[in-house]
Amino acid sequence: MGTWRSGSEPTSLALSPSGRTAYVTNWTDGTVSVVDTSALEVTSTIDLNPALVRTGYLGDVEPRAALAHPRCDHGDQRRRLRRRRRSLLVTEYFAQQIAELQSDGLNADVNKTGVVYKVNLADYAVSTITLAPIQDIGFRDVNGNPAGCFPNQLQSITLNGDYAYVTSVCAAPEGPEGLKVTHQGVRGAGRLPGGTISSWSIPSATWSLSARERSVRTSLASRSQRPPSSRSST
Repeated sequence: MGTWRSGSEPTSLALSPSGRTAYVTNWTDGTVSVVDTSALEVTSTIDLNPALVRTGYLGDVEPRAALAHPRCDHGDQRRRLRRRRRSLLVTEYFAQQIAELQSDGLNADVNKTGVVYKVNLADYAVSTITLAPIQDIGFRDVNGNPAGCFPNQLQSITLNGDYAYVTSVCAAPEGPEGLKVTHQGVRGAGRLPGGTISSWSIPSATWSLSARERSVRTSLASRSQRPPSSRSST
């Protein structure tokens, strides 16, 4: 048993296949600490902030701490791969703006994108993978246009073979008409060699949950209106 000093506000930990190295995401610093699990020492620090700046999403800013907010990481567990081909994927918690908000706000559902950092474990070079907004989630907004949503609050990521799976909240500030649902769960999947992760939502899940909620409310309401049962004691 032992401890080591990581960065500020560690949020997630991933292990290498051998267990000899741990990768700890540091929320406030926007970094990943590389830890030797035998010596319990930080051997390197991977800075994610320059990679986020290079996307251009933040405008004309210089890299500094606290621009990136890494939430969850997961390392490639395929033992047959050599280290130079292994990668660590880290989710950026907050969606990043890719277009100016229109004066009428009609693009509010699709003007941001999700970001995942891809770290090459051979040299710790950092690149980014985008999770594009969904143009149509199966609902209509108040103007009758298809309602979309963008991946936000990227909660977790896991790897299975050549594919990565990301869970997030798909935010829809403009929102659909009727149910007024402003967010729903979304998952994304992408092949690791590629530069994008295609994401999709599950509107039917939202509908079924809403229907279930209505049925529960109806059941509770009907129960509250029932007269108390008259049971005779024996």
